[in-house]
Amino acid sequence: MNLNTVVIVGDRFDPAMFSPEEFFGGAVDADRIVVGPMAQFSYNSRRCGFALNPSRIDLLEHSAAIMPEELQSTAQQVVRSLEKIRPAVEINGFGFNCDTTFETASRTGDEICNSLAQMPLLEEIAANSELQGLTQFKYTRGELVYSVRIEPEVQSQGKNLYVAVNGHQAVAEADKLEMKLKHSLDFRQYVGGLHERIRSTLL
Repeated sequence: MNLNTVVIVGDRFDPAMFSPEEFFGGAVDADRIVVGPMAQFSYNSRRCGFALNPSRIDLLEHSAAIMPEELQSTAQQVVRSLEKIRPAVEINGFGFNCDTTFETASRTGDEICNSLAQMPLLEEIAANSELQGLTQFKYTRGELVYSVRIEPEVQSQGKNLYVAVNGHQAVAEADKLEMKLKHSLDFRQYVGGLHERIRSTLL
């Protein structure tokens, strides 16, 4: 299962700008929160979500797919609403995220992460032999700056492997938001390949 999110970063966002009942098929859960400039809605028994504060909008969906169609459709709705009021808000960043847990077989998540680090050198620097390695790296691919984090999964006490992938792009005042959102398709395709390479090289 993947936790997929689309994030819009900026300023002057307000709950009154949107009709959350129109998102994710309108299946809003009862436990919504709206307090001043902050709002949080969940949908379909917490499978999906919409959250907003003045500087950030988060859309999420738990799914076996990467960047599923339902999430992309809701993101398009949000982007179209923002485009109509663009002079009233500031938008400077767009992000796509996919967090995934991989079940391990021959090696634990702890062991895999330690194998990616120069543990003897790190132990010498830390003067401690009880270290746990994790790996984070960044690179640019196409229009997105990727940040990948690989670490042992906490919930399984290090047995499984947790991988978080973020693809970020800056947004200029002249940029069309829907064009920026289309890069989620590149993100979906690339992360699918990344997951396959993790399975074939680490698990």
